[in-house]
Amino acid sequence: MVPSLSNPYPDTEVKMPSVLPAMHVLKNTTAYIPLPFHNTYRRVRMNYQNMKYEHIYKTCSGNTTNYCGFWMNVENNKTVPAGRTTFDLKLGKLVVENVRQHDAGMYMTGDRSTVIMVFADNGVP
Repeated sequence: MVPSLSNPYPDTEVKMPSVLPAMHVLKNTTAYIPLPFHNTYRRVRMNYQNMKYEHIYKTCSGNTTNYCGFWMNVENNKTVPAGRTTFDLKLGKLVVENVRQHDAGMYMTGDRSTVIMVFADNGVP
């Protein structure tokens, strides 16, 4: 039996699918996350104490060079350490280099229309 997924944003009308698309990525490798191009991306992650953290990433364009290119915590507006993140226009995917454990989570476009779960694994021992 698959548990039902709850909406992390109950005040918004996000339609959560019964099963989220997911991908597994090895740590210290590059993740190619199949999300469409968007001005902002979000990720929601949970720590070992089941506390939710939401990060936002703004893609760089000609006029937003000072406020883009890094993950930022939504609650306190502080920069979050993460692998270098870009959007590859040729592949049409969000690229996160040197994936760390805390890069795992639920990735989505800025308007929360497309969602994918990303898991960071150690690989085979």
